[in-house]
Amino acid sequence: MNNKRVLATTNDIPLVTKKLKAMEPFDSLKTLANARCFANSLMAARDDEREVLTNVLKGEDDIGSLFVIGTPGTGKTSLVNETLSALNYKGVEVNAKRLIGSHTVVKINCNNFMDPEKLYENVAEQVRRSTVFTIPERFDLRFLDSYIKALEERGEKKYYQSVAIVFDELDHLLRLPKARKVNVKVVLNFFSRWARTCLGFVKFIGIFNGADKYEEISRVHTMLDNGPRIPSLVFKPYTYQDFGLILKPYHKFFSTESALVAVAKKAAKCGGSARRLFDYLQQSARIAHHEKKDCIKVCDVTLAEKCMSPRSALKTAPRDARMVLYILTLTIKNHAKAVDLAQLHEEASRLQKEFPPSTPFPYFSVRDLKQRLETLECYGLASIDKQKGLYSSPVSFYEVDRFFEKVYK
Repeated sequence: MNNKRVLATTNDIPLVTKKLKAMEPFDSLKTLANARCFANSLMAARDDEREVLTNVLKGEDDIGSLFVIGTPGTGKTSLVNETLSALNYKGVEVNAKRLIGSHTVVKINCNNFMDPEKLYENVAEQVRRSTVFTIPERFDLRFLDSYIKALEERGEKKYYQSVAIVFDELDHLLRLPKARKVNVKVVLNFFSRWARTCLGFVKFIGIFNGADKYEEISRVHTMLDNGPRIPSLVFKPYTYQDFGLILKPYHKFFSTESALVAVAKKAAKCGGSARRLFDYLQQSARIAHHEKKDCIKVCDVTLAEKCMSPRSALKTAPRDARMVLYILTLTIKNHAKAVDLAQLHEEASRLQKEFPPSTPFPYFSVRDLKQRLETLECYGLASIDKQKGLYSSPVSFYEVDRFFEKVYK
């Protein structure tokens, strides 16, 4: 697979009418309404993306790295995890000894790290403990560079084990203060060069929300302004037709096709997020069950939209988007007044200084704020005046304060 093949996936994704997984995980409206997770039906509309990921993880590309990009709730992490599982990649267990299998995956949620050096050392410890690869144990630019050069001088070598390094929520690292972003690029440079040097045996995948940071790191493996780019796989928001396909396994819970389409259309209007789709589905199921109905009707879907709790949407929003929401509600003071980006940026800078160093409070530029606010708009947590470019929030202080008390108590 070449770069052109991967980048071709950024075009409009056609509707998939085959390979729909048959699954009936729930036997009643009650179990559907109280479910905490859903099966992989949301992958039904991602066959093209699955093919690209499979080729990279099989080592059938010519660079070994891939950046997976898309708005929250479009199935990026779910599809990566499903593809890894289908190819028999095993995660590193806490007490695992060396050589846990022929295919190993080291998955890191970047939200858990504020220091890129600590992140690298965490990955290195897992790699050294569970695979045949002996990458440098400590973060040192000289050692990292020497290791890659030694591999390049030795030439092609076959290994009896392969490893996939997956960085989820990578955009968190790209929003760290400038002083730390230098080491972020060093880490990304090392893993992308390692994947290219050990092509077919080492794979590196970065997953992040939004495409605004791709240009910044697309050539991180070469550090050259005119070098080749690491391929990107863009996950477009789901359309209501995609949602209709995703909801097919739940068809028996709807009284008519129009009720199913109503859920799909309402979720599609909220930015094409599968999280919102299942929020609407569950809320509609709760209402129907409460009314002692056998299935969901259109009136239940309409009522569900009015009953959707801001708190439920807040839980599904990305962590850095919640931070913006917190700033937004503090700044607006009352929801009749809108706020501009400059005001938000000033408040974000002030709060960043007040939060303790251990708190993962990200730095937000004006551009970052715009990107995050658009995400919040997808979740129905913020609205924008298209003419004035001002944002307002329907979420109360109480909801946000409860969230922060729970996270930072």
